[in-house]
Amino acid sequence: MPDAVHIAEHLTCAYFHAGGTVRGYVKVDSPRPLYIEWGVAQVHGHLCVDSDVLTVPLVSSSGGLDESFMKTLNLPDVKTFSGPTGVCLFQSKPTVLYSEMDVPLTTQTHFAIGLPTVLCPSFKGTSARVFYVLSITLKFQGTADAQCLHLPFDVYAGKYVFQSPVVDLVSDGAPSPPIVLVVPHPMLTSPTDENRATPVAVRRGMELPFELKPRLMHGRVETERAGSTQTRQYTIGQQGDHLVVVKFFKQRYMPGDVILIALDFGAATLACQSVTAALVLEERLGALSLDPGRVVAKHTLHTMVELTSDTVQTHMRFALAVDTKVSIDTDLVEHHYVLAFAFESIQTLEWHVPVDVVPPLAPDASHLNVPDPVYNGPTRTRTLFVQE
Repeated sequence: MPDAVHIAEHLTCAYFHAGGTVRGYVKVDSPRPLYIEWGVAQVHGHLCVDSDVLTVPLVSSSGGLDESFMKTLNLPDVKTFSGPTGVCLFQSKPTVLYSEMDVPLTTQTHFAIGLPTVLCPSFKGTSARVFYVLSITLKFQGTADAQCLHLPFDVYAGKYVFQSPVVDLVSDGAPSPPIVLVVPHPMLTSPTDENRATPVAVRRGMELPFELKPRLMHGRVETERAGSTQTRQYTIGQQGDHLVVVKFFKQRYMPGDVILIALDFGAATLACQSVTAALVLEERLGALSLDPGRVVAKHTLHTMVELTSDTVQTHMRFALAVDTKVSIDTDLVEHHYVLAFAFESIQTLEWHVPVDVVPPLAPDASHLNVPDPVYNGPTRTRTLFVQE
């Protein structure tokens, strides 16, 4: 009678950072001693696009892979995970976990696979999707085929460019002179300096049109610093009248944060009956598409409505879940968060402001050595029957 062998694959967490390490373990439980011929682990990432909206970009294939080694072990071709309308973005070298090893009933093997520093963040949209998978392949004595376990996980990363810079390789045979890059020395400037960094979407000048149709409102943006917290203050009005001051208490937010907004009607010359605010996630096409900037999808995450006819000051709170997707900025597709406001005054005045959701801080290396019971990442299990 064949014996049932239980295989479990577990990751330390569900999210990893570019340049970090994918950590986890593989556990094999058997009712009798077992012989593992070989076992390898591999990480690979893929891009899938909607062929009606986007075309698959040309990306350089991963180099340095030992194709003969992979063919000898008859490893699965992970490049097929992308499908007919996708491409493999990253494929790591196989990491050997087992090699001709006798297993006395139970064995547990930990692994750590490094990720490159430049990596596309994982995301899922209507026009494109990027995902990463950890594949573990084991070959047991007494089984005809190797057993494969595939475990998806997410990757945090910054801005990513699919299209590589074009390099002119045509030359007249003469060696070109070397290019010397001179790095300027950093300069410390006063907070009141005119050349200081300007926040995103803020032009120079006191009055800032927000590109509304029609342009019913104007705004003045002021950036203040209070210790380590940056605040953004928007003065909203119509023509020469003042409506409300909208104040944000942070420049960037992370998953799990709370977006706190203060509304001040103390100096208003226009009566505001109500305020409607919605946190919206927009998916836009990037520069590599045929229609850059087009919004292909919108998802309203939170909506709040408050009556403000007799209100001097109030506030609104929008909670970001711990598994909230961060803002995505690539040349193929972009995901951006927007807070859209509708002020009910003499007429409905609409205004929106971008919200930057950034990845959380990478964990310290000393925090990675944690015991197995506190692993909270995804898990895959499989049961197979091995003949004696």
